[in-house]
Amino acid sequence: KIIVATQAIFNDLNMNHEIDLAALICADTFLNMPEYYAEELTWQLLIKSISLAKNSIIQTYRPQNPAIAFASKLDFTGWYANEMQKRKIFLYPPFSKIIKIIVQEKKQEDAISFSQKIFQRIRQGIKERKLTSQIIGPIVPRIPLVRGKYRVHIIIKIIDNKENIDDIMKLVPD
Repeated sequence: KIIVATQAIFNDLNMNHEIDLAALICADTFLNMPEYYAEELTWQLLIKSISLAKNSIIQTYRPQNPAIAFASKLDFTGWYANEMQKRKIFLYPPFSKIIKIIVQEKKQEDAISFSQKIFQRIRQGIKERKLTSQIIGPIVPRIPLVRGKYRVHIIIKIIDNKENIDDIMKLVPD
């Protein structure tokens, strides 16, 4: 049995299927997502599909990417060590907490305007309280229009565990 499919099928498959060959076309698609966990998603997809088949073919434009290189060798320890080292350097979870605020409006200019107001209020609150938290944004996502509403993101990275998420969220207007 040979399987050629999108990543969606791997959510429905279980280990009882006997697959002789899994072909992973454009295995690096998730790496283009502007998310800190893009490599983790790629890794999960590759490991899941490789584990289901007796043999696997991985087609990629970036074979040196750690998620692809470690997955192709089934090197769990190497991938984990690499991922944790990177997350520690850039202060991504589990070395911080991340809040993503998504502003949605029917008009893109309204979404941008409202998100800028939220951003300024939170940034001012962080500064006044002398917090170490970082705020990033407003960011228009790669796919800005979802279900007829324009989206804009604001990211808050809480670095110091003593800083309370609830206190920071109080800075967000209703």
